[in-house]
Amino acid sequence: MATPNDETFPAMEAAWDEIKQGVHQILESHPGATAGYMNTLGLFQIEFDTGERSPRTVYVSLDYDSDASTWPPVVRELEAYVARWPALGLDVYVGYGETAGLGYFD
Repeated sequence: MATPNDETFPAMEAAWDEIKQGVHQILESHPGATAGYMNTLGLFQIEFDTGERSPRTVYVSLDYDSDASTWPPVVRELEAYVARWPALGLDVYVGYGETAGLGYFD
């Protein structure tokens, strides 16, 4: 997937609230898989020393009590959902993660 350039940032900023809400609704619509297990929902893009960038990624971390074997259909639904914004070039990542200390630095 092509990485969007900075010209897409205003569109991303405008769409993020809708994307975030839709992703949350999809996660909550899968009881026994992802409903009630979300710890973090974010949007990430990494720029490397070479100037290259990773794709913008909708990042979802789930509690360790969630069974990863139940995630594939949820991930497919999330991928189809973010594909509604093709110009933004969004990827989806779902994995285990904790939020303890996220955003705080000692």
